[in-house]
Amino acid sequence: MDKLKIAAIFAVTVFLALLTAPPANAAGDYGWLGLDELSDSLPEEAGSVLDPENAGADSVRSSLGRVLSDVVDNVLKAAFRSGLAAAVAVLAASIICAVAGELAQDRGKGIDYVNLVGVAAVAASTAGGFTTLMGEASAAVGELSDLGTLLLPVMASVSAASGAAASGAAKYAASALFLNILGTLSRRLIVPLIYMFLAASLGQAAFGGGAGGVAKLIAKLIKHALVVTALAFSVYLGAVSLIASSADAAAVKLTKTAISTLLPVVGGMVADASDTLLSGMGVIRGALGAAGIVAVAAVCLGPVVKLLLNSALLRAAAMLSETVAPKPLSAFIEAVAEGYSLMLALTGTEAAMLAVAIISAAKAAGA
Repeated sequence: MDKLKIAAIFAVTVFLALLTAPPANAAGDYGWLGLDELSDSLPEEAGSVLDPENAGADSVRSSLGRVLSDVVDNVLKAAFRSGLAAAVAVLAASIICAVAGELAQDRGKGIDYVNLVGVAAVAASTAGGFTTLMGEASAAVGELSDLGTLLLPVMASVSAASGAAASGAAKYAASALFLNILGTLSRRLIVPLIYMFLAASLGQAAFGGGAGGVAKLIAKLIKHALVVTALAFSVYLGAVSLIASSADAAAVKLTKTAISTLLPVVGGMVADASDTLLSGMGVIRGALGAAGIVAVAAVCLGPVVKLLLNSALLRAAAMLSETVAPKPLSAFIEAVAEGYSLMLALTGTEAAMLAVAIISAAKAAGA
């Protein structure tokens, strides 16, 4: 009897605490979860999504609109001008090389030197822009990794508070593991391999070789590394989510049943009140997910647009140069464009994996 009284008193206390607690929703007080500090650390557009006064779908659309508008105003035009200038420069070098080659053929020698000078001119025209953009893209990859380190633990904590303790922890562990693997691969393997790919392409083109050989092998290695990492991440995250979500749903159901059975007077009221609390935590988790997606867009959209434009314009220049320039020279221009594409693939893979991790963490367990 004493144990039953103690249990009943405890249940009533919990029930009253739930009733008097502030509502946990997207417009509530985030201080106890540490979300105020998180909002200050996120990009401005993403932080506004967590603003209690502006939370909601309209805020997400408005924030994404500001990110896109900023890219169009401050990135797109400048990137197009710089990419077009590089494309025109390499196309001009191709035309000059073609004319010089024809003159050299008339004298019966000198064609290899003309190709060598043309490749050197293309390399000089693209080296500065390529190095700068590679640095920006590498920095974006690092910022995405830092964003995951900042956001995912908070989302895991909110998941635990909303009744998804097992799935929140499992998804965070899987996401952190693979994002760390990709970040390490990018710094120590993929980015150096991209420079090796360009160096091999330069050597092949300078001495009259076309596409293929060592450069082609390096490009395949980079692509396969990205594909394998992304595929393994997707499979592993899906498996742990399925197993852990089932465990969470069973645990929540068992807990509610136990409370209702052991406390027949107030157990049902406590279980119903807990549903409201868990639902509120789910809303907060959804707001965090929306802010995370906006943050991913704010970090990577600018470098992605620059990489995409430079790759497309140089590929167009390579196609045009094929009609007049020696094949090794046009192949090298194509290789520079491929270098941009490889860095674009790395940045896109990092962004996609983080976005999938955020969406997975934001999804309610058992929903």
